[in-house]
Amino acid sequence: MAATDAPLILRAFAGLSSACAYPAGYSSAATAVMRTILEDGMAANRCRAVNPMHLVNLLSGSILHYVRNPGLVGQLPEYSADDPREMAARKAILRQTARVGLGVS
Repeated sequence: MAATDAPLILRAFAGLSSACAYPAGYSSAATAVMRTILEDGMAANRCRAVNPMHLVNLLSGSILHYVRNPGLVGQLPEYSADDPREMAARKAILRQTARVGLGVS
């Protein structure tokens, strides 16, 4: 995802209300893949039962904020979203978060 993609996606979602149609182009494919993986895992008792949208929102939302907010973290040092070391650290904590959420090691 390019750094310019994140603000466009965030802006589109910020304009949504409960009366708006959901912009399926942003996440329908990811949600479908995630739902299939989760349903298969739950059916085989490889992970705990979770709501696919909760997990998709948790993980994808953190990616958007990571890309968009490197200079907006208060007193913490700024980072470069495309620095390979930063990306590796972010991926590691996303994997850890997903594993905890799914109850897998």
